[in-house]
Formats: sequence, structure tokens, C-alpha cells
Amino acid sequence: MKNILVALFLICLFSSCARLLNGDNASIRVHARPGTSVTFRNADGVTETVQPVDEKGVKFEVERSKKTLDIKLKNDSVDRVLHVKRTVSEMYYANFWSPYGLGFLFDLNSKRRFSYPHHIYPDFSPESRNGYRRMKPLTTPKTEVIFTPGLTNFVMITAPNMQPQYSPLGVSVAVNRRYNDHSFWSYEIGYAGAPMFSRNNEVGRYVPGGRTRESLHAFYGCVRHHSGIDRFDVGYGAFLGRRIGYETFLSNTPYKTDSVDFYFRDFSIGGAFAANYRFTNKLCLGINYQPQLLAINSRDVSFSFTYLLMAGLYFRFDGQ
Repeated sequence: MKNILVALFLICLFSSCARLLNGDNASIRVHARPGTSVTFRNADGVTETVQPVDEKGVKFEVERSKKTLDIKLKNDSVDRVLHVKRTVSEMYYANFWSPYGLGFLFDLNSKRRFSYPHHIYPDFSPESRNGYRRMKPLTTPKTEVIFTPGLTNFVMITAPNMQPQYSPLGVSVAVNRRYNDHSFWSYEIGYAGAPMFSRNNEVGRYVPGGRTRESLHAFYGCVRHHSGIDRFDVGYGAFLGRRIGYETFLSNTPYKTDSVDFYFRDFSIGGAFAANYRFTNKLCLGINYQPQLLAINSRDVSFSFTYLLMAGLYFRFDGQ
């Protein structure tokens, strides 16, 4: 029985990530105007002074606690107290991997499961509820350029009578023109391509057996109107593009030659929808959905519902 109790204690001890990996103190960096003096009230109620803010802010450590931390900023134009709310440390959530979640229970009564925001940006605007932000404020220039390189995103293209195509080869460039703090127009051109791939297939019409190689390519230009709140925005509009697709049958026998069985080269018109989240002023996560409604070629104009989906990371440049 004694050995069982010791084993249970060791399981709990070595499963409590916050106790093992967090120290008693948490680090905070305050970003304010250079020369601003910073003081805070520690867990014992004693006021401590840290060095003045420089170009990179000022970094200091505070004792972990579930209490709200009061940080006072003072310079020739500001004399304010920030009431910084405690957060739950990332190490506490790492207990997800502990056996049966025992680490969550063992860390529940430990102050090491608490933390404070790693970065604090003072924000005294009327919209700010706490007087600070946890992330660097976003710039909102009138014009900005968005670049989506290949290999940082996921592309899916569909076409009639063809298998859906998947690829990381999506490239686009967009220019955003902002007309207020929450809305802008986006003008985008891009290319999405799915390279050929092979799959087993029996093709009785051409050869006794073989495989197919399929490829889809989409070129597009679109205009969207975007509206957003803080770091998130959504957009809607229309696109005009060119979509090219073909499927080649390959014979399993050496005396047969390859033949193109299905091929199209259409102009396409449809809707353009997007949603974006800005992690920083330079890095964003976005999704771009373009449903095709009309396919236009030299023979006719027809209704054809297919779509292009792109999702991934892109980079933002605004000259600031």
C-alpha cells in the first residue's frame, strides 16, 4: 500500500508542468514612451520601482499571483495606473499530456499556474477597457501591400469531371486602400496551381489499364470590400479569372502513347470572399474563397459551380 501511495505521488509530482517548469516570478515588458518611470505594487503590497523605459521598453519580474497587478506609469504628460489582470500560464495547459489530467489537479492550488501578459502596451483610448493592450498596436496606413508566397499556404481547386486538386502553390499580391480605421478596398491578383499527380485507374476506352495525371491552374484578379474590428476583418466582392485543367491517360504498356482525354481553358466569373487575422503588423493568417458561377469559352457561356480555396500565412508591408 505504501508503494502505491508513493507511486501516485510521483505521478502527480512529475505531471505538474506549471510547478516544474515555472519559477515563482513572471517577466513583464512594458512598452511606453522613453523616459517614463514605472512602479508596481508587489504581492506583499510594497511599491517597487524599476528603471525608466528605454527604446525597447523596460523588462522586470513580478511574483506570480492570482491578484490583479497595479503598474503605475508617470511622465510629463501621463500619470496613470494600469490594472493588469493575471492570466493562466501556458505551462498549466501543458498538463493536457499528463496521465488522466492529474497535472491539472496538482497545479490547481499552486500560484505558479498564474502569470501576467508578457508584453504590455499602454492604451488610454476610450475603447480600451483596461488601459493597456497585450499585443503591439496595429498600424493603419492608407495604403498597404499584401504578399502571399508559395509553400506557406494550402490550395484546393475543383473543376467539373475532375478530382479536387490540392497543393501548397498559391501566390498572390494585393494592394489595400483604406478609407477609414475599420474599412478598406482590396485589389488582388494571384495564381494557384495544383501540380500533376498520379493515381491508379482502369481505362477501358483507351488501354487495357493505366493511370491518370491531372492538373488544374487558376489565374485571377479580384476586388473586395473589407470591414474589420481590431485584428480581424472579412471581405466580399467578385473575381474574373482563367482556369485551365487537363487529364492525361498513361498506358501501362510500352507501345501505347499518352493521350489527353479531358481539357478545358475557360474564363471564369464568380464571387470573392476572404477573412484575415493579423498576428502582428507584418504576419497575418487568411483564407480566400472564390466560387465560380459562370464559365466562358469560345463555344458558350454556362453556369458552372466550382471553387478555389486558399488558406495560409501572408506578409504585410506598409512602409512603417
